[in-house]
Amino acid sequence: MDTDTGVEKMSRMIIVLLFGMLLVPGLFPAGGPDSWGKTLRYENTATQKMCGRIVFEGRTDDNSEILIMDANGENLANLTNNVTYSWSPAWSPDGRQIVFASYRDGNNEIYIMDADGSNVRRLTNNPAFDGYPSWFPDGTKIAFTSDRDGNSEIYIMNIDGSDQTNITKNPTGDAFPSWSPDGEKIAFVRSIDNDDEIFVMNADGSNPVNVTNCPGSDSRPTWSPDGKKIAFHSYRNAVGEIFVMNADGSDLVNLTNGRATERDPVWSPDGTMIAYLTKNEHYEMEIWVMNSDGTNPHRLGDYQDPAARPAWCCTSPCKEELPSSPPPVTEEPFTSPPPVTESFQMEAYAVILIVLIVGAILAYVFFKKRS
Repeated sequence: MDTDTGVEKMSRMIIVLLFGMLLVPGLFPAGGPDSWGKTLRYENTATQKMCGRIVFEGRTDDNSEILIMDANGENLANLTNNVTYSWSPAWSPDGRQIVFASYRDGNNEIYIMDADGSNVRRLTNNPAFDGYPSWFPDGTKIAFTSDRDGNSEIYIMNIDGSDQTNITKNPTGDAFPSWSPDGEKIAFVRSIDNDDEIFVMNADGSNPVNVTNCPGSDSRPTWSPDGKKIAFHSYRNAVGEIFVMNADGSDLVNLTNGRATERDPVWSPDGTMIAYLTKNEHYEMEIWVMNSDGTNPHRLGDYQDPAARPAWCCTSPCKEELPSSPPPVTEEPFTSPPPVTESFQMEAYAVILIVLIVGAILAYVFFKKRS
């Protein structure tokens, strides 16, 4: 073997190896799971924007009042401050007014007030029961439930209380109207042979269609903001649960699956979340929030007194909400080895560098002696 040629070849090999050292950082990427491809993905729910305000019926000092809070549970306030029962609030589409039912004049009637609780006006004046109001999307009309004609029916009136008209005229009970976002349909509850079902009819009361048609009480329908889905609560599985379906009744999904007794769902203004009531360990109803697919359920704020019939309005104010439950995890296919930390990267780089240098020195000495 030509030793000079061997030394030259060895020198070239050492140079190539040292140059290869520049590629080592690429073999050991530093950072988080994104360096290799994710295996577990946590939703960004550690803090999330909760927009708008929620008005609801709350128990205070053995009385029921209309309360309001920001959608993240802060800034709780009493809007009615009345010694008699007030309940079933509903927002006007522009968020400036709230319609509700109250017993303040000795009978269940429907009232309207500004969003700060001022300027209260009575809309109905009938010895029968009037309640469960729902706004027309353009804010000009209100649908409500009344038994003034001998049984529970759906009525419509102007926002000043005029032109109160029965639109169902059905011998069985009808209640809980909910107007579709485009104003063309009304979802409501009809009692058939002691079974409550969700129906959808035209806004004038014509063409009612049963969209649930299942044994077990289905109630409190509420439209998604895009008008494509209806959320409601059902006791078809012997416990109150929140369901979502397409507006025609197809693609039924159980969102809560018997976590507890849950009821009275209402969509967030952007349709990404649903507020609802759940029964706590004291058998009292609390306001909780979950994603519209049923994930990430958590109690809203610190209000712990009994609550009922929440209504969610508006896109502001927006504040951060800190969920009390862990964020959901989505599994994804494993695509590569786990990530390497930056400290491990530097240690590996140093070890390889030392090995190559020592190897180069020993090889040079060996060939030099042979020459």
